[in-house]
Amino acid sequence: MSLLEPYRRRPSEEPKEIALEIVNGEEQWEVEKILAHKTIQRGGITRYKYLVRWLGFTPADDQWVAEEDFGDPNFLEEYHQEHPRESPANPRVWKRKRA
Repeated sequence: MSLLEPYRRRPSEEPKEIALEIVNGEEQWEVEKILAHKTIQRGGITRYKYLVRWLGFTPADDQWVAEEDFGDPNFLEEYHQEHPRESPANPRVWKRKRA
């Protein structure tokens, strides 16, 4: 017997009717808003990921999306007008404290 039960959405969490588009044979959903962004540096290359709220979905469905996966670059430009990117020459570095 397990004490864990499968997750069931509450009625208020049910996604609304979602308009799914097929573009070049791939499914695409509409972005409601970008909630945050983070910088990833690997091999001297800076990339950005964005925490996205999908139109018609709940916060439980938010997910990180790579910059290159956005179909409309204007959406990112609008977001960065209010949330400037960190300069790749001077990125914020978070160091883990050692115990």
